[in-house]
Amino acid sequence: MKLLKKRFANIDLNHPTTTILHAQIIKTNPFLKHWYSKQYAKYKAFIADNKNGLHIEIGAGGGFLKKTIPFVKTSSILKSDKERGLVDLILNAETLDLEDNSIDSFFLLDVFHHLKNPKKFLFEANRCLKKNGIILMIEPANTIFSRIIYKKFHHELFDETASDWLNNAKGHLSASNQALGYIVFERDKNIFKNNFPNLEILRIRKHTFLQYILSGGLSYEPLLSESFIEIKNKGIDCFEAIILPFINLLATYMDICIRKKT
Repeated sequence: MKLLKKRFANIDLNHPTTTILHAQIIKTNPFLKHWYSKQYAKYKAFIADNKNGLHIEIGAGGGFLKKTIPFVKTSSILKSDKERGLVDLILNAETLDLEDNSIDSFFLLDVFHHLKNPKKFLFEANRCLKKNGIILMIEPANTIFSRIIYKKFHHELFDETASDWLNNAKGHLSASNQALGYIVFERDKNIFKNNFPNLEILRIRKHTFLQYILSGGLSYEPLLSESFIEIKNKGIDCFEAIILPFINLLATYMDICIRKKT
């Protein structure tokens, strides 16, 4: 196993070309690509019976959801991403340029915690979703293990004690609080229910212990060599299944699924 080795030093996360860089990393890192594929599979299962609906990924970044689910519309806040053919739409999550009651689902992977004002997104999502429309978010989890990882080895802020939901920092990627999913949907779940009575939390499911860490994510080189990729990925999947009884202590990610009731 390799020691942690950063891919790049002094990278400007908010530069328009960063999306291309992230896409290259995901494409060429078989461990990370496998993890992304597993997350996409969850969303695909949710919308499999509604292929004719309007499904949108918010903040597609360097991901490859479109190749997994061709009928999904991908989006970015950056015009340059659409100009390069990386996404279908330009959308600001907090001011969605979409019609009322027109969307069947939204998907956000590692996006919610970057929002400057998550309340605005939730109000907008509620406005745009059809009845029974869903939002599936995959966000960092707040566990004993994840707090160590995110606070010691990650460049983004992880502050589970933040007094409110706002993020006043600048930059669409550098501005974040990775604990935001926990804050809004777990710690402050009663505040969420009071503010958004029409949005129901269907489930919060914690997952991923070492899998993302071993991949190196977007910031580090993989901790494992790339020989026998399929065997290693299957072995990691098996290990992740074995530790499920302890996942609420060890998870680094969680699925947050929300439904619009009426």
